[in-house]
Amino acid sequence: MRSGIAGSVLLLGLACQTYDFERVEPIAIAQTRVGGARFARKPAPNVMLLVDRSGSMRDSAVDGGAAKIDELKVALDSFLAQHGTLARMGLALFPSNDTCGATTSIAVALPAPFPSDDDAALAASEAAAQRVRSAVHGIAPGGGTPTGASLAFVGGLPGLGEDDGRDDFVVLLTDGLPNCNAGNVNTCASPAACRCTLSACGPSGNPNCALGCLDEDGAVSSVHALSEKGIGVFVVGFGSDTTGTAQRTLDAMAIAGGRPRECGGADGGCLRYYQSSSGDELATVLDDIIRITGPDPCEFLLDTPTPIDPKFLSVGVDRGPVLPGPDTWVFDPARNAVRFGGAMCDRLRAATKGHEVLVDIRALEWL
Repeated sequence: MRSGIAGSVLLLGLACQTYDFERVEPIAIAQTRVGGARFARKPAPNVMLLVDRSGSMRDSAVDGGAAKIDELKVALDSFLAQHGTLARMGLALFPSNDTCGATTSIAVALPAPFPSDDDAALAASEAAAQRVRSAVHGIAPGGGTPTGASLAFVGGLPGLGEDDGRDDFVVLLTDGLPNCNAGNVNTCASPAACRCTLSACGPSGNPNCALGCLDEDGAVSSVHALSEKGIGVFVVGFGSDTTGTAQRTLDAMAIAGGRPRECGGADGGCLRYYQSSSGDELATVLDDIIRITGPDPCEFLLDTPTPIDPKFLSVGVDRGPVLPGPDTWVFDPARNAVRFGGAMCDRLRAATKGHEVLVDIRALEWL
Protein backbone atom coordinates (compact mmCIF):
# COMPACT_ATOMS: atom_id res chain seq x y z
CA MET A 1 0.00 0.00 0.00
CA ARG A 2 2.80 2.40 0.86
CA SER A 3 4.25 2.19 -2.62
CA GLY A 4 0.85 2.81 -4.17
CA ILE A 5 0.25 5.95 -2.11
CA ALA A 6 3.67 7.26 -2.92
CA GLY A 7 3.02 6.68 -6.59
CA SER A 8 -0.25 8.58 -6.44
CA VAL A 9 1.42 11.55 -4.76
CA LEU A 10 4.15 11.60 -7.36
CA LEU A 11 1.68 11.58 -10.22
CA LEU A 12 -0.29 14.35 -8.60
CA GLY A 13 2.84 16.44 -8.20
CA LEU A 14 3.73 16.09 -11.86
CA ALA A 15 0.21 16.95 -12.95
CA CYS A 16 0.32 20.24 -11.01
CA GLN A 17 3.50 21.57 -12.69
CA THR A 18 3.04 24.33 -15.30
CA TYR A 19 5.33 25.43 -18.17
CA ASP A 20 5.51 28.80 -19.93
CA PHE A 21 6.37 28.65 -23.65
CA GLU A 22 7.69 31.62 -25.62
CA ARG A 23 6.55 31.82 -29.23
CA VAL A 24 9.44 31.87 -31.70
CA GLU A 25 9.57 32.32 -35.44
CA PRO A 26 10.29 29.12 -37.34
CA ILE A 27 13.82 28.75 -38.79
CA ALA A 28 14.32 27.59 -42.34
CA ILE A 29 17.57 26.08 -43.59
CA ALA A 30 18.51 25.97 -47.24
CA GLN A 31 21.50 24.58 -49.08
CA THR A 32 22.95 27.07 -51.53
CA ARG A 33 25.51 26.39 -54.21
CA VAL A 34 28.26 28.94 -53.69
CA GLY A 35 30.99 27.81 -56.05
CA GLY A 36 32.33 25.21 -58.41
CA ALA A 37 31.51 23.98 -61.87
CA ARG A 38 32.74 21.55 -64.48
CA PHE A 39 36.38 22.51 -64.45
CA ALA A 40 38.98 22.25 -67.20
CA ARG A 41 42.21 24.05 -66.65
CA LYS A 42 42.92 26.80 -69.14
CA PRO A 43 46.32 26.38 -70.80
CA ALA A 44 49.04 28.11 -68.80
CA PRO A 45 49.70 31.62 -70.16
CA ASN A 46 52.98 32.90 -71.54
CA VAL A 47 54.42 35.54 -69.21
CA MET A 48 57.52 37.49 -70.18
CA LEU A 49 59.07 39.43 -67.28
CA LEU A 50 60.70 42.63 -68.57
CA VAL A 51 62.89 43.90 -65.73
CA ASP A 52 64.52 47.32 -65.44
CA ARG A 53 68.19 47.06 -64.39
CA SER A 54 69.00 50.77 -64.80
CA GLY A 55 71.55 52.46 -62.53
CA SER A 56 68.87 53.85 -60.24
CA MET A 57 68.10 50.29 -59.09
CA ARG A 58 71.12 50.69 -56.81
CA ASP A 59 69.19 53.28 -54.80
CA SER A 60 67.10 52.39 -51.74
CA ALA A 61 63.51 51.34 -52.34
CA VAL A 62 62.58 53.42 -49.29
CA ASP A 63 64.72 55.87 -47.35
CA GLY A 64 67.38 54.01 -45.41
CA GLY A 65 66.29 50.62 -46.74
CA ALA A 66 67.94 48.01 -48.92
CA ALA A 67 68.75 48.67 -52.57
CA LYS A 68 65.85 48.26 -54.96
CA ILE A 69 67.70 45.58 -56.91
CA ASP A 70 68.18 43.51 -53.73
CA GLU A 71 64.53 43.87 -52.71
CA LEU A 72 63.48 42.93 -56.24
CA LYS A 73 65.64 39.79 -56.25
CA VAL A 74 64.11 38.56 -52.98
CA ALA A 75 60.55 39.26 -54.19
CA LEU A 76 61.07 37.55 -57.55
CA ASP A 77 62.78 34.58 -55.94
CA SER A 78 59.80 33.96 -53.66
CA PHE A 79 57.30 34.55 -56.46
CA LEU A 80 58.98 32.16 -58.90
CA ALA A 81 59.41 29.47 -56.26
CA GLN A 82 55.67 29.48 -55.53
CA HIS A 83 54.21 29.96 -59.00
CA GLY A 84 56.56 28.17 -61.35
CA THR A 85 53.82 26.01 -62.88
CA LEU A 86 51.05 28.62 -63.16
CA ALA A 87 52.61 30.28 -66.18
CA ARG A 88 55.26 29.67 -68.85
CA MET A 89 57.78 32.34 -67.87
CA GLY A 90 60.64 34.07 -69.60
CA LEU A 91 62.92 36.98 -68.71
CA ALA A 92 64.31 40.00 -70.53
CA LEU A 93 66.41 42.79 -69.00
CA PHE A 94 66.95 46.40 -69.97
CA PRO A 95 69.12 48.28 -70.73
CA SER A 96 71.42 45.93 -72.62
CA ASN A 97 74.52 47.90 -71.56
CA ASP A 98 75.47 50.52 -68.99
CA THR A 99 74.35 53.43 -71.14
CA CYS A 100 71.15 53.54 -73.18
CA GLY A 101 71.03 50.29 -75.13
CA ALA A 102 67.57 48.79 -75.50
CA THR A 103 67.38 45.07 -74.90
CA THR A 104 68.21 43.03 -78.00
CA SER A 105 68.21 39.56 -76.45
CA ILE A 106 66.37 37.58 -73.82
CA ALA A 107 67.93 36.22 -70.66
CA VAL A 108 65.54 33.26 -70.42
CA ALA A 109 63.35 32.09 -73.30
CA LEU A 110 59.78 30.92 -72.91
CA PRO A 111 59.47 27.11 -72.73
CA ALA A 112 59.15 25.24 -76.02
CA PRO A 113 55.57 24.75 -77.24
CA PHE A 114 53.59 21.82 -75.86
CA PRO A 115 50.23 20.73 -77.29
CA SER A 116 48.77 20.44 -73.79
CA ASP A 117 49.78 21.07 -70.20
CA ASP A 118 50.66 17.51 -69.28
CA ASP A 119 53.29 16.49 -66.74
CA ALA A 120 56.13 17.13 -69.20
CA ALA A 121 54.83 20.62 -69.96
CA LEU A 122 54.48 21.48 -66.28
CA ALA A 123 58.01 20.25 -65.68
CA ALA A 124 59.25 22.47 -68.51
CA SER A 125 57.47 25.47 -66.99
CA GLU A 126 59.01 24.73 -63.60
CA ALA A 127 62.46 24.45 -65.16
CA ALA A 128 62.03 27.78 -66.97
CA ALA A 129 61.01 29.44 -63.70
CA GLN A 130 64.17 28.10 -62.06
CA ARG A 131 66.28 29.50 -64.92
CA VAL A 132 64.60 32.89 -64.43
CA ARG A 133 65.40 32.72 -60.70
CA SER A 134 69.07 32.05 -61.46
CA ALA A 135 69.23 34.88 -64.00
CA VAL A 136 67.58 37.33 -61.61
CA HIS A 137 70.25 36.67 -58.99
CA GLY A 138 72.90 37.78 -61.48
CA ILE A 139 71.35 41.16 -62.35
CA ALA A 140 73.77 44.10 -61.95
CA PRO A 141 72.35 47.64 -62.27
CA GLY A 142 73.65 50.18 -64.76
CA GLY A 143 72.54 52.56 -67.51
CA GLY A 144 69.39 54.40 -68.47
CA THR A 145 65.77 53.35 -69.02
CA PRO A 146 65.07 52.52 -72.69
CA THR A 147 61.59 51.24 -71.90
CA GLY A 148 59.86 51.94 -75.20
CA ALA A 149 62.43 50.25 -77.45
CA SER A 150 62.77 47.29 -75.07
CA LEU A 151 59.00 46.74 -75.09
CA ALA A 152 59.04 46.85 -78.89
CA PHE A 153 61.73 44.14 -78.96
CA VAL A 154 59.84 41.87 -76.55
CA GLY A 155 56.64 42.32 -78.59
CA GLY A 156 58.35 40.71 -81.58
CA LEU A 157 59.53 37.59 -79.75
CA PRO A 158 58.35 34.21 -81.07
CA GLY A 159 55.82 32.60 -78.77
CA LEU A 160 54.05 35.84 -77.87
CA GLY A 161 50.94 37.01 -79.70
CA GLU A 162 50.49 33.72 -81.55
CA ASP A 163 47.21 31.89 -81.99
CA ASP A 164 48.14 28.89 -79.84
CA GLY A 165 45.25 28.95 -77.38
CA ARG A 166 47.35 30.57 -74.66
CA ASP A 167 47.05 34.06 -73.24
CA ASP A 168 50.16 36.22 -73.57
CA PHE A 169 51.41 38.83 -71.10
CA VAL A 170 54.36 41.08 -70.46
CA VAL A 171 54.99 42.16 -66.88
CA LEU A 172 57.06 45.35 -66.91
CA LEU A 173 58.93 46.03 -63.65
CA THR A 174 60.48 49.49 -63.66
CA ASP A 175 61.73 51.94 -61.07
CA GLY A 176 61.69 55.08 -63.18
CA LEU A 177 60.50 57.04 -66.14
CA PRO A 178 61.29 55.93 -69.72
CA ASN A 179 64.06 57.77 -71.56
CA CYS A 180 66.99 56.88 -73.88
CA ASN A 181 65.07 57.57 -77.11
CA ALA A 182 67.49 59.24 -79.54
CA GLY A 183 64.53 59.97 -81.83
CA ASN A 184 62.50 61.68 -79.13
CA VAL A 185 60.76 64.69 -80.67
CA ASN A 186 60.70 66.33 -77.24
CA THR A 187 64.22 67.65 -76.58
CA CYS A 188 65.88 70.09 -74.24
CA ALA A 189 65.49 72.73 -76.95
CA SER A 190 62.03 73.04 -75.39
CA PRO A 191 62.48 72.37 -71.65
CA ALA A 192 58.75 72.30 -70.96
CA ALA A 193 58.26 69.54 -73.55
CA CYS A 194 61.41 67.66 -72.53
CA ARG A 195 60.56 66.89 -68.89
CA CYS A 196 64.14 65.94 -68.12
CA THR A 197 64.59 62.61 -66.31
CA LEU A 198 68.25 63.25 -65.43
CA SER A 199 69.99 65.84 -63.28
CA ALA A 200 70.54 67.81 -66.51
CA CYS A 201 69.55 67.26 -70.16
CA GLY A 202 71.15 70.16 -71.97
CA PRO A 203 72.58 72.14 -73.55
CA SER A 204 71.03 71.79 -76.99
CA GLY A 205 73.20 69.59 -79.22
CA ASN A 206 74.41 67.47 -76.28
CA PRO A 207 73.53 63.74 -76.71
CA ASN A 208 71.51 63.89 -73.52
CA CYS A 209 69.40 66.64 -75.03
CA ALA A 210 67.10 63.92 -76.40
CA LEU A 211 68.19 60.81 -74.48
CA GLY A 212 67.54 62.37 -71.09
CA CYS A 213 64.07 63.66 -71.91
CA LEU A 214 60.99 61.74 -70.88
CA ASP A 215 59.97 59.25 -73.58
CA GLU A 216 56.32 58.96 -72.58
CA ASP A 217 55.01 58.98 -76.14
CA GLY A 218 57.42 56.26 -77.29
CA ALA A 219 56.75 54.01 -74.28
CA VAL A 220 52.97 54.35 -74.46
CA SER A 221 53.08 53.70 -78.21
CA SER A 222 55.10 50.49 -77.69
CA VAL A 223 52.72 49.26 -74.99
CA HIS A 224 49.73 49.98 -77.23
CA ALA A 225 51.35 48.00 -80.08
CA LEU A 226 51.70 44.96 -77.81
CA SER A 227 48.08 45.24 -76.73
CA GLU A 228 47.00 45.41 -80.39
CA LYS A 229 48.78 42.07 -80.95
CA GLY A 230 46.80 40.52 -78.10
CA ILE A 231 49.64 40.76 -75.57
CA GLY A 232 48.43 42.22 -72.27
CA VAL A 233 50.91 44.45 -70.44
CA PHE A 234 51.01 44.82 -66.65
CA VAL A 235 52.96 47.89 -65.54
CA VAL A 236 54.60 47.63 -62.10
CA GLY A 237 56.30 50.68 -60.60
CA PHE A 238 58.89 49.76 -57.98
CA GLY A 239 60.25 52.24 -55.43
CA SER A 240 59.22 55.66 -54.23
CA ASP A 241 60.47 57.30 -57.45
CA THR A 242 57.52 55.86 -59.37
CA THR A 243 54.96 57.98 -57.55
CA GLY A 244 54.34 61.72 -57.88
CA THR A 245 55.39 63.08 -61.25
CA ALA A 246 55.79 59.55 -62.67
CA GLN A 247 52.13 58.71 -62.09
CA ARG A 248 50.81 60.24 -65.33
CA THR A 249 53.26 58.33 -67.52
CA LEU A 250 52.92 54.96 -65.79
CA ASP A 251 49.13 55.30 -65.65
CA ALA A 252 49.04 56.00 -69.40
CA MET A 253 51.23 52.96 -70.08
CA ALA A 254 49.07 50.72 -67.87
CA ILE A 255 45.87 51.80 -69.61
CA ALA A 256 47.43 51.35 -73.06
CA GLY A 257 48.50 47.82 -72.06
CA GLY A 258 44.90 46.79 -71.44
CA ARG A 259 45.60 45.45 -67.94
CA PRO A 260 45.32 48.44 -65.59
CA ARG A 261 44.49 48.10 -61.92
CA GLU A 262 40.79 48.24 -61.18
CA CYS A 263 39.70 51.44 -59.47
CA GLY A 264 36.82 51.87 -57.07
CA GLY A 265 34.45 54.81 -57.02
CA ALA A 266 32.76 56.74 -59.76
CA ASP A 267 35.83 58.83 -60.61
CA GLY A 268 38.46 56.10 -60.30
CA GLY A 269 40.76 57.97 -57.94
CA CYS A 270 43.59 55.43 -57.81
CA LEU A 271 46.79 54.47 -59.58
CA ARG A 272 46.13 52.45 -62.72
CA TYR A 273 49.57 50.84 -62.61
CA TYR A 274 50.70 48.49 -59.85
CA GLN A 275 52.78 50.37 -57.29
CA SER A 276 55.14 48.81 -54.74
CA SER A 277 57.62 50.54 -52.48
CA SER A 278 59.27 47.50 -50.88
CA GLY A 279 60.12 43.91 -51.59
CA ASP A 280 57.16 42.66 -49.56
CA GLU A 281 54.77 44.91 -51.48
CA LEU A 282 56.28 43.79 -54.77
CA ALA A 283 55.80 40.12 -53.85
CA THR A 284 52.12 40.82 -53.12
CA VAL A 285 51.68 42.68 -56.41
CA LEU A 286 53.25 39.85 -58.41
CA ASP A 287 51.05 37.34 -56.59
CA ASP A 288 47.96 39.37 -57.52
CA ILE A 289 49.05 39.61 -61.14
CA ILE A 290 49.76 35.90 -61.59
CA ARG A 291 46.30 35.08 -60.22
CA ILE A 292 44.87 37.27 -62.99
CA THR A 293 47.02 35.85 -65.79
CA GLY A 294 46.66 32.22 -64.75
CA PRO A 295 44.23 31.57 -61.90
CA ASP A 296 45.36 28.80 -59.58
CA PRO A 297 43.29 25.71 -60.51
CA CYS A 298 43.41 24.56 -56.88
CA GLU A 299 41.70 27.66 -55.49
CA PHE A 300 37.98 28.41 -55.85
CA LEU A 301 36.88 31.89 -54.82
CA LEU A 302 33.34 31.83 -53.45
CA ASP A 303 30.89 34.43 -54.68
CA THR A 304 28.98 35.18 -51.48
CA PRO A 305 27.88 38.52 -50.01
CA THR A 306 28.75 37.47 -46.45
CA PRO A 307 31.55 35.35 -44.94
CA ILE A 308 30.98 31.62 -44.80
CA ASP A 309 31.28 29.43 -41.73
CA PRO A 310 33.43 26.49 -42.91
CA LYS A 311 31.45 24.13 -40.65
CA PHE A 312 28.52 24.52 -43.04
CA LEU A 313 30.50 23.94 -46.26
CA SER A 314 29.99 20.82 -48.35
CA VAL A 315 32.50 19.99 -51.10
CA GLY A 316 32.14 17.34 -53.78
CA VAL A 317 34.47 16.30 -56.60
CA ASP A 318 33.16 14.23 -59.51
CA ARG A 319 29.87 13.69 -57.63
CA GLY A 320 31.60 12.26 -54.56
CA PRO A 321 31.75 14.00 -51.15
CA VAL A 322 35.18 15.14 -49.97
CA LEU A 323 35.89 15.75 -46.30
CA PRO A 324 38.11 18.72 -45.34
CA GLY A 325 41.74 18.17 -44.50
CA PRO A 326 45.26 19.29 -45.40
CA ASP A 327 45.45 16.74 -48.24
CA THR A 328 41.95 17.42 -49.60
CA TRP A 329 40.65 20.97 -49.04
CA VAL A 330 40.72 23.78 -46.54
CA PHE A 331 38.75 27.02 -46.30
CA ASP A 332 40.67 30.31 -46.49
CA PRO A 333 38.54 32.96 -44.75
CA ALA A 334 40.85 35.81 -45.79
CA ARG A 335 40.19 35.12 -49.47
CA ASN A 336 36.74 33.52 -48.96
CA ALA A 337 38.02 30.56 -50.94
CA VAL A 338 38.20 26.78 -50.92
CA ARG A 339 41.77 25.66 -51.44
CA PHE A 340 42.45 22.11 -52.64
CA GLY A 341 45.64 20.24 -51.75
CA GLY A 342 47.38 16.91 -52.22
CA ALA A 343 45.92 14.48 -54.75
CA MET A 344 42.81 16.66 -55.20
CA CYS A 345 44.96 19.57 -56.36
CA ASP A 346 46.86 17.25 -58.69
CA ARG A 347 43.57 16.15 -60.30
CA LEU A 348 42.56 19.76 -60.91
CA ARG A 349 45.95 20.68 -62.35
CA ALA A 350 45.67 17.76 -64.78
CA ALA A 351 42.12 18.62 -65.90
CA THR A 352 41.83 19.55 -69.58
CA LYS A 353 39.07 20.07 -72.09
CA GLY A 354 37.47 16.67 -72.65
CA HIS A 355 38.81 15.46 -69.29
CA GLU A 356 37.03 17.87 -66.96
CA VAL A 357 36.63 17.55 -63.21
CA LEU A 358 33.24 18.36 -61.67
CA VAL A 359 33.62 20.51 -58.55
CA ASP A 360 30.55 21.30 -56.45
CA ILE A 361 30.71 23.55 -53.38
CA ARG A 362 27.60 24.17 -51.28
CA ALA A 363 26.84 25.91 -48.00
CA LEU A 364 23.98 25.81 -45.51
CA GLU A 365 22.18 29.12 -45.37
CA TRP A 366 19.94 30.28 -42.51
CA LEU A 367 16.82 31.95 -43.87
